[in-house]
Formats: sequence, structure tokens, C-alpha cells
Amino acid sequence: AGLEGVGVVIATAKDVPPPPADDDTPSLPGMKVREDAVEVKDWVIALPDARRAPIGCWSSLCVCDAARLLKVPAGLLPLQHYACSRALCTAYRLLEDYGDLRPGDTIIQNAADLPVGQAVIQLCSMLRIRSINLVPDDDGFEHTKELLMQLGATHVLRDNSKLAEFLEALGSEMPRLALDSLGGDGGERLTIALRPGGSLVVHAMQSGQVPKLSPSLMMYQQVSLYGFNLAQWVGEHGREAYLQMLRTLAELVAADQLNIFTRTLKVADLDTASLAQALRSHRIKQDAKTFRERTVFLFGDEATATETYFELASTIHKLEAGEDAHHEQLLSRGANMPLQARSNLAVGEAAPPAMRASERWLDATAMLKEIALEQYIPQFEEEEMTSMQLLEDIVGRADGERELMEALKEMGIKKMGHRQTIIGAVVGKL
Repeated sequence: AGLEGVGVVIATAKDVPPPPADDDTPSLPGMKVREDAVEVKDWVIALPDARRAPIGCWSSLCVCDAARLLKVPAGLLPLQHYACSRALCTAYRLLEDYGDLRPGDTIIQNAADLPVGQAVIQLCSMLRIRSINLVPDDDGFEHTKELLMQLGATHVLRDNSKLAEFLEALGSEMPRLALDSLGGDGGERLTIALRPGGSLVVHAMQSGQVPKLSPSLMMYQQVSLYGFNLAQWVGEHGREAYLQMLRTLAELVAADQLNIFTRTLKVADLDTASLAQALRSHRIKQDAKTFRERTVFLFGDEATATETYFELASTIHKLEAGEDAHHEQLLSRGANMPLQARSNLAVGEAAPPAMRASERWLDATAMLKEIALEQYIPQFEEEEMTSMQLLEDIVGRADGERELMEALKEMGIKKMGHRQTIIGAVVGKL
């Protein structure tokens, strides 16, 4: 999982020619090589790609094709802005490419409290464009409104089905451009507010439904519908254009004109309470003291990331599955103890002997049930890999964890997080 993230290259493949300047042409001796070929210690972000699945940024270590990474200057953007760079770039392109906007024009958007919406508000403020911002109609509305007004929002309104109140609140400020992140009924409400000849741009569909446009809006009001996808834009314009856009945004960030509300959490210092709160921070329903902000997990150095990853992945899985009681049984050292501290006990405290996986579970079936991955039991039975002793023998070999990782992949376990959780259980990290 994970579309956005920033990392540091710790190793590159040996005896493999670097990618050529043209990604579609194989490397040959003497051929011109791309100047942005990645090397160890380079900072990189995931390059949006509409043709492939995400590389997965919710992980401590990631192995992927260098062509899917974009080398970026380490100090160009703050860490949290790099981690949310897709949102910033999406906002920039929406205002740059659609609506033919001029100072004094008005735009309207829904989900304005999310990162794209926050960036749109600030960019509009700089361009002297009025912004009408719709946010969830929940208990946190007043708090959300206050924060967005601080960013430069012109109006912040409740996003609900009360069309009469909605149109009355708009008054004469009919927008030229509408930015839809919800789809479905949410997008339809935006089209009603548009002036004749206006444009609706769908850049996400959280509802999973395409917004409905009435025939009269299209035929007589000449309202246009567009779809925007950042990965498609990068495919058409290239990685250098994407990097140049990041440089432009970096100038605004450096001038303190573009910010986003995020929380940065060090994985090594997490406890179950703060992790659960982080996982809920983006949910729609908020109260008067909370705000839908993006959480950035900071894994730290390679050793810390490797040590804490398996436990973090298991904890997230349990919390999202609602199995808090079972989770507490697994992490019986205390809910408020940092994740890393559960494996690194306090100085002077005797560390209990690690229990082997074969001592903890009778077979792989019992292990898979306890880590809530019982859907893979048939694959283990079919491949006759239910013996815990066999699994321990595999991971005990030189490069055994990678060998087991490949075996699990061949067994049809496609999600890397699930494979890592299984390996973590076998080696005793859960």
C-alpha cells in the first residue's frame, strides 16, 4: 500500500547497466545514460505511473525498478512536503490547466480539508482567486472552518444535501471551476453551483461513482466534465517536467506561502494509542477538537526500520480489523510502551528468552490464524509447508528470509505486507 513517500537509496543492483535516456530502449555499451540514474544515498520519491500498481510506500524497505523512482535534491522540500508531494502537484496542475482562471474568478471544491484542498486554498489566495470550500458536515465543522480560513479560504461551507441553503450561501459568486474529489452526489452538487460555461474536474472519486451531469447543464449551460490523473500527466510530460514542478512548489514552501497540515510520527516512539489515532486521522467524521490531517510515518535509519517494521505491520492489521483485545494479548508489555521498546527492554531489565515459532505454534495453520492471515491456509496445505520446523529451517539459511519471501510470492500471496508479517512471525519478531 502507499502512493506517496520519500526514501533514501541504500543499495543498487550490481552488474546491471543503468537505464538509458529513453526508458523504452534497452541499455547498450556506449549509449547515453540518463543523468538522473539513482545511486546510493540519493533521495528519491515514487514517480506516479498510471500503468502500474503502486510500489508500496508503507514499508521500511522497498525493492523496485529505478525507472519508477525520481531522484530529488535532499533539501528541496521539508520531509512532510516530500511525503505529500503528489497532493501538492495535483493542486498545482488543477489550477494551472483548467478553467482559464484570472484574478477575481471563483472556484469551488469539495473535501477541501484534505491535502489537495489545503494546497488549492493557498494557491488561490496567492493568485487572488476566491475559493468556496465544502467540508464534511460533522461535529468538527467549526474547527475545520477556522483552520481553512487561516490558510486563506474565502468561504467554508457544509457539504450536505440542503441545496437551497447551499445556493443561498453562494450568492452571486458563481464559480468558473469546480474541483471534485468525491464523485457521485458530491460532484453533482458542484455542477449546480457552476456558472454557464464552467468546468467540473474530477481528480479523485472517494465515493467510487462518477458525478451525474443533467442534460440541461451540458446542453444549455455548456458545463464541461474533465478527469485529471497526475500519473497520466507525468506520462505525457516526463519526469523532468515533474521535477521542475516540485522546484516551483519548493519556492513557495520556502517563502512560507504553501503548507499542509500533517503529523509526523516516529515509528520507534509509537504506542498503540497514538497509532490508532493516526490511522483514524483521515476519517470523515471528526469532533470539535480533531482535523483530517495526513499522517507521515518516519521509519528512521535502516536498522531501526527493519527492527520495528514487522511489529508495526501486525499492529496496524489488528487495529484496522478491530481485534484490539487480541492485539493486547500479543503486545502484553503494555499499550503505552513504544513499539521499539517492546523489543529493546529498558536498561537493566532482564530480557526474556525469545520463544521459537515452533514452540509457540503447533503448525503454520495455528500461526496464520493468530496473525489473522488464515485465508492463506489452503496455500500452505497445498504446498505441504505447514511444518513450523520446515519454515524455521528455511529462514535459518543464508539469505533464508528472501528465499521464503519468494516462496510465499509463488504460492500466490501477492501482498508484500502479508508476506512480511508471515516471515516476521516465523523469525520471532511478532
